[in-house]
Amino acid sequence: GASSGGPVLFESARLDLARLRLASDESIEVALRRATRIGARTLGVARASVWLLERGGAALRCVSQYLASEDRHEQGMVLDMSACPAYARAVHAQRAIIASDARTHPDTS
Repeated sequence: GASSGGPVLFESARLDLARLRLASDESIEVALRRATRIGARTLGVARASVWLLERGGAALRCVSQYLASEDRHEQGMVLDMSACPAYARAVHAQRAIIASDARTHPDTS
């Protein structure tokens, strides 16, 4: 897990993220894939993702999600914010949500 490497692991990941650069033939998608993989592996979590607000904040669209157990990426899922009002309030308040289990956390369930 993330705690086994301690500060050295986190510093290494921080440096890897700081070094992400887009070559002229690469897209932002490539950088996001690298970033989500680094994040998930460093934190020892099952998935890491980047979501963008769309439609004036009425929806979230996943632009990159890394699934560690399958070592693969996916994208394109859309979350209608009206279906999850507690989560919408937290996102619009720009609050970090620390949830060990999104299915049971009050802001994400």
